[in-house]
Amino acid sequence: MSAVKYLMMVITFTGLSSCMITTTTTYTRTIKEPKNEYMGNEYKDMTGWNENKILQKMSSPRRREPDGAGGTMLVYEDVKIVTDGHESYSSNSNTTSYTNYGNYEYITGNSTSQASTNNTSRIVTKEQKNFINFFINKEGKCYNVTTNIGDKWKYTPGVYQDCYQKYKRADPGILVWWLSPPFLIPGIIATIVYLCYKDPKPQGKIVCGATYTE
Repeated sequence: MSAVKYLMMVITFTGLSSCMITTTTTYTRTIKEPKNEYMGNEYKDMTGWNENKILQKMSSPRRREPDGAGGTMLVYEDVKIVTDGHESYSSNSNTTSYTNYGNYEYITGNSTSQASTNNTSRIVTKEQKNFINFFINKEGKCYNVTTNIGDKWKYTPGVYQDCYQKYKRADPGILVWWLSPPFLIPGIIATIVYLCYKDPKPQGKIVCGATYTE
């Protein structure tokens, strides 16, 4: 074997060594998707209650209004001022300074003015109104509830599992097809490119660990 051919083979196998390393790849398997289920509204669940039972639970309403059908609407509401972020604004100001010359009886001098812009931020607030309206019929029963609070949700976390699979980049056996002139040099280059960039081959079975939730 010529020295050149031997040297090229050494270079080739050295280059291929990085392509033939067996590595471990990790991926996450989803066993159960997370869920957020709507479970109803705690105040709308009071539909069918009589008025006295509602008053015992909710205390006196803020006011009573006619329901338009001969009954009564019990109005519960709470108005709050809440923070709604910040906003930036600029303000301009002028500063005047005097330099005086003279004595107490007669003062002369000059003045200079300088304008400046102040950039600052302020808290923005908004009015938040929560309400619950109980509609009571002539018989004293609640037949409807309107509200913007009290929704009940049940969150079920997802279940996951980390699985492992070993991969091998490629098989160097294809190299023997290129080790004869005149295809030696281009063959070596083509083999390295092919083996380094082709799809990796899985080695062995997929191994999964314990399940966990998030």
